[in-house]
Amino acid sequence: MSVIIKSSLFKAKSFYSKFGDFTLLTRYASTAKKPLAQNIPEEEIKKSVFISQSTDIYTNLALEDWFYRNYDFSKHHILLLWKNDPCVVIGRHQNPWLECNTGITTNATQSVRSPVKNLSEVNSHIKIDHLLNAVGWEYLRTKAVTLQDGGHKLVEDQKGFQMINPTEDWFPGIDQLTEEFRSWDWTFGRSPKFTVTRVLEASVPDGGRHIIKLVVEVDKGIVQDVKMSLPMDDNQTASVITNLLGKRYSHELTDSIVEATGCKVVAYDVKDDQSDVAAI
Repeated sequence: MSVIIKSSLFKAKSFYSKFGDFTLLTRYASTAKKPLAQNIPEEEIKKSVFISQSTDIYTNLALEDWFYRNYDFSKHHILLLWKNDPCVVIGRHQNPWLECNTGITTNATQSVRSPVKNLSEVNSHIKIDHLLNAVGWEYLRTKAVTLQDGGHKLVEDQKGFQMINPTEDWFPGIDQLTEEFRSWDWTFGRSPKFTVTRVLEASVPDGGRHIIKLVVEVDKGIVQDVKMSLPMDDNQTASVITNLLGKRYSHELTDSIVEATGCKVVAYDVKDDQSDVAAI
């Protein structure tokens, strides 16, 4: 059994604003957890606190995954702590264009929004190293299985704090995992099917306005179809701009289509593939 805590004391108020606020975006990486060993006497179980010396999110996620793949937790439980450079980490089955709150809605798997607060706003003197030490101490002084309060004697019996360097020399194979988690295919290529809809307003020579609906269908981050239709007659829907099919989706892609039409966006929506497309 392992307990994983990811920590970062950075200004997080813009966490859900847009990708542009962060240079790093990735998907949660841990593989299926190993089942707990049965009938291991509690006194035989040792506990350690591992603190990663890396602040790179891809490396730290690879480190966590490496432990799940290679480590035997039956008699040695660990608490893995790290602090990352500012980043966004989403769930394995979530949509990155949704999770960063870029003004879209969907019926796909969503994270539950929770209040976000900087610890430094509560205590301006707090340091991330102090927090890691406090969490690690509490972990070491509790029983491995029954979670009854322990104390100094229990801590003395544990393996204590260990600084670890997540490099290929220490953890063979970690570089390959890091590159996988750094890739576009991992972060964007695992996104569930979704549909992007933009309702456009076009000017006509007589001074009137026509409403056009632009629909982009995306699967695994790849554009599957691009359509434009007049809401008054859905039968007039037609596939357009076929050279975009098979391209990686991005907001810039839909922006380029809108710019080419010379239209004005009046509504914008994203729906899960199982939902009816409806502009808001």
